[in-house]
Amino acid sequence: MSRFRFGLTFLLGLAALLSTDLALPYSYTMMRDADLRAQAPVVYTARVEAVLGGFATPGGIETRYRLSLGNVLQGRLRDRPIVLALPGGELPNGAGQMAYGVPTLKAGERVLLFAAVRRDGIHQAMQLSLGVFFEQTVGGQRVYMRYLDADSATPKSRNSSYQRVRDAAGFEMWLRDADAAPDDAPYFLDGPAFANEQAKFNLLRDTTSTQPIRWFQFDTNTALLWVSTVGSDPTITANRFTMLTNAANALTNDAGSRLTVTHASGTIASPDTHCNDLVSDGHSVLWNDPLNQLAGSYSCAGGGTLAFGGPCYSNALQNSNGQQYHNAFEGRITVQDGVGCEFNGNSGADGAEVMLHEMGHVVGLAHSCGDSATGSCSGGSAADNAIMRAFAHLDGRGATLQPDDLAALTFVYPVPAVPPNLTISDVSVTEGNAGTTTATFTVSLSAATNQAVTFNFATADGTATTANSDYVSSSGSRNIAAGQTSTTINVTVNGDTAIEANETFVVNLTNVVNAVAVDAQGTGTITNDDVPPTLSINDASVTEGNAGTKLMTFTVSLSAASSQLVTATFNSANGTATTANADYLVASGLVSLPAGQLSASVNVTINGDTAQEADETLFVNLSSPSNATLADGQGLGTILDDDNRIFAHSFE
Repeated sequence: MSRFRFGLTFLLGLAALLSTDLALPYSYTMMRDADLRAQAPVVYTARVEAVLGGFATPGGIETRYRLSLGNVLQGRLRDRPIVLALPGGELPNGAGQMAYGVPTLKAGERVLLFAAVRRDGIHQAMQLSLGVFFEQTVGGQRVYMRYLDADSATPKSRNSSYQRVRDAAGFEMWLRDADAAPDDAPYFLDGPAFANEQAKFNLLRDTTSTQPIRWFQFDTNTALLWVSTVGSDPTITANRFTMLTNAANALTNDAGSRLTVTHASGTIASPDTHCNDLVSDGHSVLWNDPLNQLAGSYSCAGGGTLAFGGPCYSNALQNSNGQQYHNAFEGRITVQDGVGCEFNGNSGADGAEVMLHEMGHVVGLAHSCGDSATGSCSGGSAADNAIMRAFAHLDGRGATLQPDDLAALTFVYPVPAVPPNLTISDVSVTEGNAGTTTATFTVSLSAATNQAVTFNFATADGTATTANSDYVSSSGSRNIAAGQTSTTINVTVNGDTAIEANETFVVNLTNVVNAVAVDAQGTGTITNDDVPPTLSINDASVTEGNAGTKLMTFTVSLSAASSQLVTATFNSANGTATTANADYLVASGLVSLPAGQLSASVNVTINGDTAQEADETLFVNLSSPSNATLADGQGLGTILDDDNRIFAHSFE
């Protein structure tokens, strides 16, 4: 069985770290021009007038282009603007789908297309990149070339020669001649100039995304669960579910990384609308091209596209191990119809190897060697022995990761040896009389880690409350980037002139990822800076009366209203009036002034009598004030005598 090329290439290199040069995204074997022409309903030249952007379809996100028709070389087309769709692209909401290796066209470029027309009137390139030729001028000569890599394409014997640069005029003439023999192709060009020009087209032409893609869900032990569509390919006689399960198990069983990849034995009736809403609807393998995304069919004799696919991602960036990544949230692999001659080899082991290679791309691995980005494979090297080399071994090894593959996975998804401890500080701020003050809490790690640490936070009331406008509630999420050890959370505190005690609120941390929360609550203390009021008691007097009792009322007053309860202990004390003589009754207790109240009364009971005596005095003393200070803590009480006085005279 001939060797073949894989796809779904993401931006990550293997143990040699990262590269933004991408190899091919999809599995194919080289086709002869005659076989490609035989499958294409129309062949024509065109100029790219505009990039129309990304569109969501049942088959996924596609990028559409408006073309102006040039020359029709095969079939019939009306002379009007053409809309061409190629897989991959981004939507206005930031959702994207990567289909690496599928060309990205630019306004002003001239192309030659082998195409089919969908029911909606939109054109598709036959066999994806195999059907798209770019017009260039090299050394004054007009030529056509494809965005492919001849060195690592599966040749299908003589078909490998069909990757070479073509003379534009000769190629067009051959296409117009319906009677031209399949092997009568005098338009191929060779030479250093053409080789250098073609090498330029081996690099990624998609400029919409320059960052690699990673599945951050693995950091929270969330599995990547694959399902299959109901439809199958009758040419695949080996168990296709076993192929997928073996591939998933190989990734999950890598002890050096944190992957969990599974394959359900069941199937789904139809795939979801792919990538459009930034929410995963499941990860699916679509057998037999049920959405007709691949124009044409695979030919065991002539070759063509085997499979293609890519991840759905968010264009927002996240950090892991010092590298910025787009976050993948959904994946899909589409398998062309008629590929059983490649998948059945070695009782299905070759198909399992293919699926492991494809899933390796899905989780973020590029080729180890054998493409324009990595260079040729040298026999016996670790890169050459890897599952992720650019062409299959097809030797019955099946879904078995090799040392180079394992090193790559460990680099992309390392398991922290010991998660660091996470703590949050306590904070004290002075509130001020007006405006706002910021309470800054510091969240710290006990040590730097090679993964981003994430968590959620939210404030909660203590004695300080949002209802009283003491502070402004706050919640959200924070990220401590790989290699960093701290971040901050700011809470706004409102100033006021209320006389009150120090107040507190808290900041709680939850959903901590990649660290151990040993102190997940920070206390914020709002220190009152307003001067407490002073407390005074007045003097009082009362006429005693001849019998019964009267109340002598003292007034306890504040110099200013307080927003707190003010209290003080009061006790009566003898002066010239004494309790022993029953002049008054002992008085003691707690005087309270609720928030906002300026005064309160303290009463002393005075006993009446008919004794003729001088005015008498007693005292009421204040002590142990709370939320106030004493300005005058002693009140003088005077008992006014009201009995007639009889004076005795002596005569000599």
